[in-house]
Amino acid sequence: TNGNDNNLGTFASPVKTLSKALSMSDTVNIFSGIYTLADGTLDAAKRNYKISAVHTNKVTLKFGKSIGVSLNNKTGYYESSNIAFDADTYKNYPLYNDGVPDPSTEILPEELHPAQQGHVYRLESTRYLQYTSEDALASVTRGYYYDGSKFIVKSDQPLTDLWMPSFSYINLAYSVNEFIGVDILYSSIRVEKGDLKMTDCRVLFPSSPIPGGICYYASRINLLRVEVAGEECSNSANSENTGDGICGLSMHKDYMRNELTATLIDCWLHDSQDDGFSDHGQGANTVIGGLFEYNRKSGAMPASGVNSLMVGVTARHQRHGISSVNSMMYGNANDAWMGI
Repeated sequence: TNGNDNNLGTFASPVKTLSKALSMSDTVNIFSGIYTLADGTLDAAKRNYKISAVHTNKVTLKFGKSIGVSLNNKTGYYESSNIAFDADTYKNYPLYNDGVPDPSTEILPEELHPAQQGHVYRLESTRYLQYTSEDALASVTRGYYYDGSKFIVKSDQPLTDLWMPSFSYINLAYSVNEFIGVDILYSSIRVEKGDLKMTDCRVLFPSSPIPGGICYYASRINLLRVEVAGEECSNSANSENTGDGICGLSMHKDYMRNELTATLIDCWLHDSQDDGFSDHGQGANTVIGGLFEYNRKSGAMPASGVNSLMVGVTARHQRHGISSVNSMMYGNANDAWMGI
């Protein structure tokens, strides 16, 4: 993070911003640090990118911005008029107490699993939903209200600031892309007619208008030790169908073309507002190992007549562990499940 965009872009003379690095090369090696992208734009359409952390260091790409007001570690109510954001644009979307774990997601000793890789909490930031009145806010433990001039936040934990996601997504269309050792916070990934490979990555709190933290259309994805958590494309605490962790979609209404391929190995998909992993097209899926937990509906849902192989999968604490939804309209499934 100590680079300079006037530098040469070499190991000894790194540039500062991702946009500058991507303008210089399709292969970008990033030193350890947190890199903020305020507008959420990373458009790799028709480009083949490889973005990786240098050595074993961890890189975080953090999309969005601070709301720009200090909350001084207060709990209870906090009110401010010194804040401005477009209430219509961000209507029905949450803010996040960035880097402060949700205490209700502490991982108990009996729930430890290798896919969690030693994390203490499932959710390492805390979601604050938007409420439509001060009275509604008064009835909940945490959340916020904003009427265009007055901003009120209610919290049951210390606050230093709140983070506003950019509500956009990384566009990977018609291209082959790879991420190694990169955490992506507060943004989703959209893959269209391309290939995505991710190793030792995390996609956390992917707030965006698309229906998945990783959403792939007529594409191939290969994920090794990838965590996707907290997908949120709606603010409603009671609504469903508001976002899968990983969502596969066909580009054709008949859904009969086998144009989706997903391979997930030792992945951790959890706390999404719909399914952890859901294929809505006729795809070919291989899921080996991994943990699917605390998703609102299903841990994994091969749907629409997909061909799936699942081996050694752990699915727990959701309405359905593994759901196979087949329809005469879409054809017949050819699923093989082992050790689920």
